[in-house]
Amino acid sequence: MTTVSQGSLTRSLLTNRCRNISHEYTAESNISECWVYSPDDRWQFLCLPVECQSPIDITINSDGTISPASSPIQLTDRTYTLTGDITGTITVCASNIVLDGEGFTLWGGETYHGQVVLVNHVSNVTVRNLFIPAGSGEFGGGYLQIGISLVNSTGVTVENNTISGFDSVQALNGIQFSAISVSGGYSNILIRNKLMDNIEAMFFSLSTNNQVIENNIIGISVGDPLMMYHYGITLADASNNIIYHNNFINNTAGASVYNSINQWDDGYPNGGNYWSDYLRKYPNASMIDKSGIGNTPYFVNELDRDRYPLMKPFDSALYSIQVEPPKVAIISQVTEQQYEDSSVNVTFTVNKDFNWAGYSLDGNPNLTLANSTIIGNLTNGVHTLTIYVNSTFGVIGASETISFTIAKPQPFPILDVALGGAVAAVGVGLFAYFYRRRLAKQT
Repeated sequence: MTTVSQGSLTRSLLTNRCRNISHEYTAESNISECWVYSPDDRWQFLCLPVECQSPIDITINSDGTISPASSPIQLTDRTYTLTGDITGTITVCASNIVLDGEGFTLWGGETYHGQVVLVNHVSNVTVRNLFIPAGSGEFGGGYLQIGISLVNSTGVTVENNTISGFDSVQALNGIQFSAISVSGGYSNILIRNKLMDNIEAMFFSLSTNNQVIENNIIGISVGDPLMMYHYGITLADASNNIIYHNNFINNTAGASVYNSINQWDDGYPNGGNYWSDYLRKYPNASMIDKSGIGNTPYFVNELDRDRYPLMKPFDSALYSIQVEPPKVAIISQVTEQQYEDSSVNVTFTVNKDFNWAGYSLDGNPNLTLANSTIIGNLTNGVHTLTIYVNSTFGVIGASETISFTIAKPQPFPILDVALGGAVAAVGVGLFAYFYRRRLAKQT
């Protein structure tokens, strides 16, 4: 694995790359470029030492074989794993496989069509854990410069890849510069990729029913003004795709849509995407309760909109906590006990904030619990009780179902006397109360 080091942000330090000079590869500098976005809102980059080498074009053939056979790829149970950095391209022509970069660098070199990874007319393929910096600065004679390209492929997952620096003034001449391109096909998933400093992070054309989830799409506007245009995602004749929980940061336009209608959120309270220009476009927007969602939709165009834009960048770790159902624990020792008193105390705890609590007695529909609730008119026999809680994120949690027995005593005989009679009724009920136990704030 190549060692990386961090430095201050100076684009001019990164301009020298391996160049193709009459097919002879020489090194003016051994530094390539990879931009990262740090959680504390400061920009940093990684300086990656690379060794210049002649490029190789690797193909994973439809029968599963690798050409050339000497390629630095290890095959285990239909998983093709890089064993080192590669200068060249990889074309995938086999279905039902995994291509795992293991974090190694795939340096595209000088390719005619500029597709560093081409997934071509296949299905059920996963491409993951690749680091793809932009090719060397000359960009040959190709009309495409793409990090990962899916062509007429279905059921492909592109996951946890880092792609950076696919930008050039040659984009002004109609050359496509995209980190990930999906052309044709359907039902592909692009998830948890880091796409930085690309003219176009994602491009979809003639492709439907894809999912774009939890990607960081970041444009960095420094250096040559002609290279300061960064587009998060472009969809052209590509409808019925769902795009949510992505972070669109510092892009000239977060999204560009042409002749397409798509879904830009996962409903409420799951939310949509984070757009760094949201409050600039909608200065009067505010958060809905404590949901982290803005009360004003983000309009991509007149037809497409993110109905529930996020107020802060999406954090997958925080989200996994939010969507986890609250844990409800009944701590009273009431299970399988018999009661003759007029009330039974039930105490339960919840491990996170909630905005509603209720109960189901004997499998009946849920009823709301107040801080103290008396459930009366219980008959003799065995009863069951389940406590339900709705978290502030709209996720329902339930306790285990407990059982208890009511055995109220028979009333004393009523005496029939001349002055009249009286009956003393013994009221038997269930008294339930609870308290909240909040998680301690982690530091």
